[in-house]
Amino acid sequence: MFKSISLALFLLFSLVDVQVSCAQKNAQNHLFNLLENADSLSMQKQLDRAEELYQEAMDISLKAQKLDTVVLLYNKLGILKWKGKDYQAAENLYKAGLKFDTISKAAADFYYNISLTKRKIKQRDSSLHYLNKSIELYDQLGGSKGAYNVYLHAGRIYKNLQQYDKSLEYLLRAFDGFTELNDLKKLASTAEAIAQIQDKLGNSEKAFTYYYQSIRHRQSIGDSVGLGISYHNIAIAHNSKKNYDSAVYYYNKALDLKQKGTLSYAKTLFNLGLTQYLKGNIESAKTAYQMSLETKIKLRDTLSMFYNINELILVNIELGNFEDAKKHIDLSNILLSRIEVPAARYRNFDLQSYYYYEVGDFKLAYEFQKKYAKLYRTVFNAQQAEIVQELQEKYESEKREKENLSLKLQNKDNLSLIGVQQSKIKRDGIVIILLGLCALLLLLAYLFMRQRQNMLKKQQEYVRLEAIYEGQETIKRSISKDLHDIVGSNLSGIKLKLEALASAKEKEKLRENIIDGVSEINEQVRLISHRLSPLDENIKKYKLSDIIVSRLSEFKHYNHIDIELNNEIPETMDNLPIDAQTNLYGILLEVLSNISKHAKATLVEIVMKKKSSDDFQLIVKDNGIGFDVSNVKGIGLINIEQRASLLRGTAHVMQSEDKGTIFNLKFPLKG
Repeated sequence: MFKSISLALFLLFSLVDVQVSCAQKNAQNHLFNLLENADSLSMQKQLDRAEELYQEAMDISLKAQKLDTVVLLYNKLGILKWKGKDYQAAENLYKAGLKFDTISKAAADFYYNISLTKRKIKQRDSSLHYLNKSIELYDQLGGSKGAYNVYLHAGRIYKNLQQYDKSLEYLLRAFDGFTELNDLKKLASTAEAIAQIQDKLGNSEKAFTYYYQSIRHRQSIGDSVGLGISYHNIAIAHNSKKNYDSAVYYYNKALDLKQKGTLSYAKTLFNLGLTQYLKGNIESAKTAYQMSLETKIKLRDTLSMFYNINELILVNIELGNFEDAKKHIDLSNILLSRIEVPAARYRNFDLQSYYYYEVGDFKLAYEFQKKYAKLYRTVFNAQQAEIVQELQEKYESEKREKENLSLKLQNKDNLSLIGVQQSKIKRDGIVIILLGLCALLLLLAYLFMRQRQNMLKKQQEYVRLEAIYEGQETIKRSISKDLHDIVGSNLSGIKLKLEALASAKEKEKLRENIIDGVSEINEQVRLISHRLSPLDENIKKYKLSDIIVSRLSEFKHYNHIDIELNNEIPETMDNLPIDAQTNLYGILLEVLSNISKHAKATLVEIVMKKKSSDDFQLIVKDNGIGFDVSNVKGIGLINIEQRASLLRGTAHVMQSEDKGTIFNLKFPLKG
């Protein structure tokens, strides 16, 4: 009887154990399926549905006290929120996970992920705090792929903070770790980061060694995307060293690997354009800029478009394609209100000033120079404040690290070592502060002097543009008055003479008088025309030297004044830009006009010569009656001064020691 009861109870409990085991297995399978499906949905970016499944798995795990799974799920939910750009929610989930685990690899990952969220929401100090806690924990746990990823990230962070020694320390640890794991993709990324720092430190040989190492690793694993990035970065390094041919070579290799139509492809084209411009290949630069702009327009990347348009304005001006330059200026003005980067805006103002100066609209050139200067001062002041802030943050960061070291030493109860370290900390802190202050003062002094030089240069340009503009206005007013006098007075007089011609007794004499009056008007109109456009269409058919010789022959014939050319006209003059030839010829005409009207000269001597490789000189001397020094500011001399200013030269009129007047013009050939 007793044996029967015992056997029954045994069978009953066995059945219960089997049922419980089956239930646990089913729950485990359900949990596994939930995680697998949620992971799949997350990969497909179905974030809301993935979150529902993760949350269901979390509820099951909490009830079953599966703490390892709970920690894993907090990490997965945090990553999900990160993908959805809800960084604060992601941070809260990572911190919730830390309540269950503060000592394992999972905790190190939580600290690392919190650091990333803090960086996204611009809390730089907090980001470094959590990053350092992750590093400390990984240092205790020993080497792993997670640890090396954190070291790589820390190296990049400190690189951006310009703390290059600390950055190299972490990057080299990551490099050794990835070498041990034979993770060539991560090794390539780490080598590239090390190369960039070595380049910043001026260690070109080391920098290129690491760049080439990165390229070899990416080639060996067939990482074409990464290889395109490596080629792009090594091209930047060659460009900074003025190895322009090598830079062009690597930019082209990067373009071969990058996908056309992407922003990365467009940026490489833009950088290629910059390098071609620095090489002096303006047409090639324009082609690269144009191709880059076409891609950016399709991608609707406004800021990148604006940078491209600025450079296209510049190259078109330098190529003399003013119509294309104006089209790009108009396009930049459409985008200008949407551009918030001050440097891009004041670059545009400077280029617009350059354009309007080149086309002769000095009023607009002057206005854009004022806009440029105003915005430049604002940006300069902001940059100074940012530099001070960065130095302060760097000092505070180093100070906190010293304090952390002191706390570690206290925990070890090593009082003697604490004293030594504290003294060293204090000493180092004082040195850092002094060096930081010296560096700051030197930097601020340099920036101040640089800004002062730039502002003085710009102020000189303002004065020059304003003078040119005022000169133009004076000439316009004078020409307006001359035309009014010609039309209002001379033509009216001729009209009266014509009306009197029928009844005049001396008709032939009056007719000759009318003809002389018309000739005089024609000469005055011709002079005004020459002042406005001295070369007309002739420069398209003849060389300037031939036009000058022809004009001097006319001057000699009509004014009965001998002309002596004391040397051959230099060929350099025919190779000047059209606007320079126009201004030089206009000055010569004004000088000859003044001589014919006022000098009463019988001889004019002319010297045109290339003084040096960079200067040209025109000297005109007559044997006339001289001039009144106190009264020489007529429209002719105003026109001469304006044209000399456009040539970036100087013009002087002086009394000859014996008799007559000497005119002297000097201007640089590379204005």
